[in-house]
Amino acid sequence: MADRNRVFGRVLLGALLTTALSLPAIAAAALQASTPQVTDPVGDANGSENISGSRDTRPASYDPADIVDVALETEFTSTPVGDDGIDYEPTALLIRIRTVAPPKSDGPTITYILTSSVGGCSGRFKASIHGPLPLAVDPPDRVLQWNELGQNCPDGASTVSHPSWSAVVESGTFAWRIPFASLTPEQTDFIAPGKTITQPRAFTQTFFAGFASFGSIVPGRIDKTANGIEFVIGSDVPEDILCTSGCP
Repeated sequence: MADRNRVFGRVLLGALLTTALSLPAIAAAALQASTPQVTDPVGDANGSENISGSRDTRPASYDPADIVDVALETEFTSTPVGDDGIDYEPTALLIRIRTVAPPKSDGPTITYILTSSVGGCSGRFKASIHGPLPLAVDPPDRVLQWNELGQNCPDGASTVSHPSWSAVVESGTFAWRIPFASLTPEQTDFIAPGKTITQPRAFTQTFFAGFASFGSIVPGRIDKTANGIEFVIGSDVPEDILCTSGCP
């Protein structure tokens, strides 16, 4: 079955590349301001499932699914206090997946995934981008989901989402946002300032129909990274500046 899946993967990648190489070249996106926790070589989105250290196989690599890096950040607001104080309040967890070309699909739906352990709950944050060849089994288009993999997770072994969670392509990245205010009390015990995201690792994949004689739907991985460095939610938020003049 593994050999059959690899064959399917090569067929899929060939279809994606045939379409993509007929389109105008797209310049790589600019670097994000924050330091990424996950990095990956350029040019290895070839379906071989190699990790960090893979050689550059372009043009046999699909740029919109070729992960360059993943940056984890904490969104925050700043509120003046009196004449000279500032109160910094964490508001959301941000995840930015940067690819060689802006994320999209020229064929079947592509799913972008970040696996990690969040507060001790192993799971996957994921969102998909539909192409012109979607399948009925594909996840919804540009909907951020948290796939919790263990009974020790806040919702047990399940996949959750929320209308306020967002997944948009901007500045050459797939930018995801989880507002802290949208989380249930149980989820806040895992995703909150002070909690640690460990072993972050990203990959891109798609699902496609197998040969009719097999009648199956097969996952095809396009690119994957090695494990990155941990991130403490809220560690990038400035410390409050105490008010000393005109304080309320």
